[in-house]
Amino acid sequence: MMNVLYAIRMWLMVIFRMLPNAYNNEKPEEGFKEVFKCDLRTVASLPAHFNIGYPHLPLPEYQFRINGKCVGFGERGAQFILVRNPIGTTKPYDACTLHTKGTWKYPRIKAWLKLPEGKGHWASIFTYGNDGPPEVDIFEWCKQWGSRINMTMHKGYRDKIGIWSSKRNRLRVPGLTNGRLYCFEVELQPMRTIWRLNGIVTKVRKQSVDNQQRILIINVVSDRCGDNFVETEKKGMKLEKLVVLQR
Repeated sequence: MMNVLYAIRMWLMVIFRMLPNAYNNEKPEEGFKEVFKCDLRTVASLPAHFNIGYPHLPLPEYQFRINGKCVGFGERGAQFILVRNPIGTTKPYDACTLHTKGTWKYPRIKAWLKLPEGKGHWASIFTYGNDGPPEVDIFEWCKQWGSRINMTMHKGYRDKIGIWSSKRNRLRVPGLTNGRLYCFEVELQPMRTIWRLNGIVTKVRKQSVDNQQRILIINVVSDRCGDNFVETEKKGMKLEKLVVLQR
């Protein structure tokens, strides 16, 4: 019932244009300290705290093809670009991926970004444990989904072909647009997980995650949106800023 009320409040705030500006909640809240900050609006190349590509983790073998020149810097953020359109194919997926060198236990993660303009760009930011699941998504989105944003906890594999068992929160945000800046956020606690959009709580799941160190992965992949069509000429996700907080 509480999560239904969160969803209703979000709808009303968007409809009546009361959703806070994405940078209104930029300062750390009381009880939290900033342990990682990367402002990509002011850099010209990849910062030292990131690596390109997937980390060496027990992730599903989706056969991603990573392009080392897929991130462009400048114009207030890092632009993620898909450089290949595999017409009529599903593998290998074309991926534009960064991951942090640092890891954190029970982090609160904030990401300021603009969603992709092109169809076929599966954009996501998620955190993954050094020892494996659960994977916790800050958000997942394809342009084809319209107003639907996925904020999901993947607890682990269900079978040998790599299908995940998931606790999904699919949030509908009326008027969701790729031209607007949003702040997506997830807070991991020992006994619950909290998702926020522009500082507003959208979901609380009373389900714990383990206390392992977690890495942060920023990801844009082709052909994960329900079809094989990728608008590579359109702009991809633009990431402006990342912050990690801890108690």
